[in-house]
Amino acid sequence: MKASVLQLKLMTSAIVLSSLFYSDPVRPDQCFTPSFASAVTFDAGTNPLSIAVADFDGDTKLDLAVANADSVSVLLGNGDGTFQTAVNYDAGSYPSSVVAGDLNSDKQPDLVVVNSGGISVLLGNGDGTFQSAVNFAAGSAPYSLAIGDFNVDGKADLAVACAFPGYVSVLLGNGDGTFQTAVNYDARSFPDSVAVGDFNGDGNPDMAVANFNSDNVSVLLGNGDGTFQGAVNYDAGTSPFSVAVGDFNGDNKPDLAVANAKSDNVSVLLGNGDGTFQTAVNYGAGAYPAFVVIDDFDGDARPDLAVSNFNSANVSVLFGRGDGTFKAAINYDAGSAPYSVGVGDFNGDGQPDLVVANKFSSTVSVILGTCIPAPAELAVVRSNSIVTISWPRPSTGFILESTTSLSPVNWVPAPEVPRTNNARLEVTAPLNQPERYFRLHKP
Repeated sequence: MKASVLQLKLMTSAIVLSSLFYSDPVRPDQCFTPSFASAVTFDAGTNPLSIAVADFDGDTKLDLAVANADSVSVLLGNGDGTFQTAVNYDAGSYPSSVVAGDLNSDKQPDLVVVNSGGISVLLGNGDGTFQSAVNFAAGSAPYSLAIGDFNVDGKADLAVACAFPGYVSVLLGNGDGTFQTAVNYDARSFPDSVAVGDFNGDGNPDMAVANFNSDNVSVLLGNGDGTFQGAVNYDAGTSPFSVAVGDFNGDNKPDLAVANAKSDNVSVLLGNGDGTFQTAVNYGAGAYPAFVVIDDFDGDARPDLAVSNFNSANVSVLFGRGDGTFKAAINYDAGSAPYSVGVGDFNGDGQPDLVVANKFSSTVSVILGTCIPAPAELAVVRSNSIVTISWPRPSTGFILESTTSLSPVNWVPAPEVPRTNNARLEVTAPLNQPERYFRLHKP
């Protein structure tokens, strides 16, 4: 419980006390106690491996696309954290990865799916349904993909991580949902994840590739014409399974986070802004971390990490300090064999939520984010006969309560009606009354 307590006595000064102290600077909309609710599961297809989050039917409520072993499932969101029954679409043999994006420039989200034979494109109709898959060849043993604009023509292009013999296939988009013939760029051994960012600040998209069998990350700088320079490799942990791009130390230079499956940790490689990266620093996660995503889960404007742990049936959340370092992982239960994790606000409360693909239970788990806002402190201005009590806006969920005895059960809502004064709420109370206490309380 967070409460700021004010004691009033006849002809005495008002005293402001605080029942809780917080060592870091906070924002009005920051979570004072960020957490996640218990997971709620929804059926998907068989052995789901990958999740994409987007609004497929244009109702401003986030929906899900799930790559299963035999199909792609689309679950339309109800806007309250629940989802409708999955509708399945064919997407080639053994889909392993799905990404949402506008591939034909109609402002409707489409799906692109990696399968054993290449990639399948399912154009969205804008009403939550999709057209039949159209297939394109990628490299050998394609596994996952990312969308970017590699030749800066305003049309979506694809980068596909191909496990054998170890390269990335780049397919330039025509802007109508079709793609040109793949061009391959060498990475290292068994690349299984690719992410896109501008690592050297030249305005051209670059690629970072996690190489499962060589324990490193390959960085391929883009030339801006759809081609890439040779890979430069940086050590990560053991068996990197997923890579994501964010700015972890607030220097406006992209950094990397890598989920290392066999060392049970996450590597953070801070970017130098010139396309090179510093030595990896590792942070513990759960057992066999398979996928990592980035968001601000506690509202402090510092990126945090969420990692799905395949062998420990949970998700690790690592809160960022804003200087490139992270706090110890906090684990939240998911389903059986959580393979990948996505993020979005599924119930419209402004807090990021998590969704996890559970391979062995053929379900997805939705884990809603919860939040107690940062403490709101009472301020006091005293005159001869009254005292003005004020607190900052916004103070969502806080109620001004009062009591004449500091028993935990005696607090009741104060009868005074708050009024707005600039960016604060305030009430006035007479000094000529018995001893009385005030507090701001979030029930």
